[in-house]
Amino acid sequence: MLVARSGLTPKWIPIARGGVLPNGAVFAGRTYSDGDIYVARNERGELGKLNLNEDTMWNIWCAQDGATVRGEVLALRPSEAPVVKLDLIAKGVDHAGLLQNPALLSRVQAGIAEII
Repeated sequence: MLVARSGLTPKWIPIARGGVLPNGAVFAGRTYSDGDIYVARNERGELGKLNLNEDTMWNIWCAQDGATVRGEVLALRPSEAPVVKLDLIAKGVDHAGLLQNPALLSRVQAGIAEII
């Protein structure tokens, strides 16, 4: 289980062999054969470990699919903006009223605001 600090959001970042490891990549440990490894998944979504060659991505190793040369690495990124919970009933706004406020509707659709 990964528990991110407040203000950080986990994001899957595309990566391919030779790519530079993104800032915030989640370190998974160190092995004798691979050195430093990071949390990754292949293009089919299977979780695995990403290893490096000379500080760039080399392979993503997964239990079922073996080695692959492209996929995504998990990184913790600063949150764009906190999600604002909106108690519309307390403010006297019904859900139909939401549709008449384009600025509020766009924040809900973008995941920045949540209706409770």
